[in-house]
Amino acid sequence: GFITPGGIGGYTRALYLKDRAERPLEICLFNIGIINTIDIITLLLMSIIGAFLFSSIYPYLFYPLLLFCILWIMFLGVFIHRKTWKWIVSILFRFTILKPYHQKISTSIPTLEKSLPKKSQIIVPGLLSFIGWILRFSLFYVFLRSFSIEVDYISVILIIAIANIIAMIPISIY
Repeated sequence: GFITPGGIGGYTRALYLKDRAERPLEICLFNIGIINTIDIITLLLMSIIGAFLFSSIYPYLFYPLLLFCILWIMFLGVFIHRKTWKWIVSILFRFTILKPYHQKISTSIPTLEKSLPKKSQIIVPGLLSFIGWILRFSLFYVFLRSFSIEVDYISVILIIAIANIIAMIPISIY
């Protein structure tokens, strides 16, 4: 999923999961979306910590990252809170280009609703995501140390977290 434009390749896992887990495609896509959202929120939390620690050097980083994190947490909250999710989906069908697909998609909504994770079920994926980010960013630290560059481990982890969030911003914004 990392070499395809927009990470679309990551969603092709849904086709594999559909056959392997014998679950409907919409549930597989939905769950991948939730896992990706948890992954981004974990990265955002790490970058907020980094922005806070480096706020004396880069004071303009903290508040935009905090706002971005709050928006993503609200986005995840929409998926977890069933009533809000139903309300937003109904609005999407009434006023958007999805209107012609209302009947087809609305038959999938009860199935998706059953697959919504409970709030307590988000903790383990969040911890695994955090560990994954730490391991991934540790490679940068090892790379820097291999050239005898003296850097603080925590600083490298947090700077790379911030850099990853900045890299997610579409080019047209900056």
